[in-house]
Amino acid sequence: MNLIKEKLKNLPLKSGVYIMYDASGTIIYIGKARFLKNRVSQYFQSSKIHSLKVMKMVEKIADFEYIITDSELDALSLESNLIKKHKPHYNILLKDDKALPYIKINMNDKFPAVKIVRKLKSDGAKYFGPYFAGLSVKNITDIIAEVFPLKTCNLDLSKQVKERRECLKYHLNKCTAPCTGRISSADYKKNINKVIEFLSGKDTVVKRILKDKMLNFSESEQFEKATEMRDKLQMLEQKRFKLLTNLTKKVDMDLFAYYTGSEQSVICVLSVRGGKVVACKNFDIIDLCLNPAEAVSAFIAQYYLNAIVPENIVMQYSPDDYETLKDFLSLKRGLSVTITVPIKSTKKELLDFALKNAQEYFEKNLQIMQQQEALTYGAVESLKNDLHLNNLPVRIEGYDISNISGTNKVASMVVFINGKADNSQYRRFKINTVEGANDFASMAEVIKRRLKKLSEQDLSFGSKPSLILVDGGKGQLSFAYNELKKSEFDQSIDLVSLAKREEEIYKVGNELPIILPHSSYSLRLLQRVRDEAHRFAITYHRKLRSNNAFASELDKVPHIGAKRKKVLLEHFGSLSKIKQATVIELYGLEGISKKLATEIVAYFYQDKK
Repeated sequence: MNLIKEKLKNLPLKSGVYIMYDASGTIIYIGKARFLKNRVSQYFQSSKIHSLKVMKMVEKIADFEYIITDSELDALSLESNLIKKHKPHYNILLKDDKALPYIKINMNDKFPAVKIVRKLKSDGAKYFGPYFAGLSVKNITDIIAEVFPLKTCNLDLSKQVKERRECLKYHLNKCTAPCTGRISSADYKKNINKVIEFLSGKDTVVKRILKDKMLNFSESEQFEKATEMRDKLQMLEQKRFKLLTNLTKKVDMDLFAYYTGSEQSVICVLSVRGGKVVACKNFDIIDLCLNPAEAVSAFIAQYYLNAIVPENIVMQYSPDDYETLKDFLSLKRGLSVTITVPIKSTKKELLDFALKNAQEYFEKNLQIMQQQEALTYGAVESLKNDLHLNNLPVRIEGYDISNISGTNKVASMVVFINGKADNSQYRRFKINTVEGANDFASMAEVIKRRLKKLSEQDLSFGSKPSLILVDGGKGQLSFAYNELKKSEFDQSIDLVSLAKREEEIYKVGNELPIILPHSSYSLRLLQRVRDEAHRFAITYHRKLRSNNAFASELDKVPHIGAKRKKVLLEHFGSLSKIKQATVIELYGLEGISKKLATEIVAYFYQDKK
């Protein structure tokens, strides 16, 4: 604490970012400040002014560092990027938003397709969304496919291919066959523009077409199809896709409502697109901000690292960094952004709706949130104590080997951050140097390759693990440790193994295994990592076996090379479906002439006899 007091005296009255560390050197909190000296000092003032959650974090601070920036905007941008990189437990954390799907339409393509994506890119395409909480993006794309006959395949239509024929979807009136020139690019884009209008909130035309289809199906006694059209109409009429209040303009805006307890908090995001409420999602968070306005501001900065910024942002509180946040969001959007803190208006009604939603979610899920905290970061803390680790295992990497009789040998690497799986950082390995079924040597190869990536500072594999967990007993641990001790990381990475049968934990330097109670959160965390590594390895191994079997079977078919095998696999997905395909279904695929389609059907027909 004396060290901290000395450092507090020397803090500058400049903008920047501060980084808090615990006793093991782990980053536990990252913040920004207009004046570093004033902000950082606030954390170490009388505990009476702090909430319980802030007090708990301050107790763990052993040291801090700071980075001076040229402006508050630079500090906000740097803070967001550092939080995303280091994922400190006490910061508001959002993943790369795989839970937030968008619809993408690239108007630069000659014949644009409607695609579901989960990553936003600055590629000039139009993005719509996000879609969540009761409004399925798949439902939306299904409606688009029903009403507008657009291409759904991955054919490159910038190239002309001889002998290409229309696929089955054309004959079912589900596609206008741009691949064979049945529609011009200009006419095709007229349909795309109607899709864009629909996604922007103008759904009158779509409703009329669906209603006409429903009536036609009903008259022709196709009641199942009529019911399907009715369900699509009802989905468009549901509360989350209707105008909730009297919005006079077709506005795009996101509203952020904050509700907090002693340790956990909830932020509800209400998204309005084209004047209609399209999404409402609650995020349970742990935040160590000094006031609610700061918490919402920090959340917004993280949220829009992976989301489209609308024209209007609505908040409960006016943040201290109002102008900085506005500049940050305007920079992300590429156009000016308005931030509003409404007192009376339609926006206030919507914000109250979001706040009520956040409060209801908090009250119903508090126990679950607390349990989740105990199973994740709580388990991380107890694991350090139970196994007497050198580091707080903030980043755990789990490894497993999979093979059958020494064939298709593969390994998996899974990553848990603060006790939660981060599948964006999972990696797979093919074993290259080991003959036969030797799991010990295979584990050694994988650990060696991982440590080499770490030594080379290959950021594609993520940051340095605090703890490596290998699946197995003493043998796997010994071979993994032989590679670790050869590296420069032997003193900075903890290493343990977990044996399946008795759930025995082996640690370097311990002759006897460590046995933890089955109710232990520490053991349950290790089991989750081990089981996930096993699942990921098995999945990869099965995929390789399936691909090999698929390739070897198709190799027997005359005139089927690597390119045509890929086309068939991407289109049909499995060998069994190819065997059942008709000439019409095969004919027209890239590289598949009518003659070749007939040969494929004939070959598999003979195979059935």
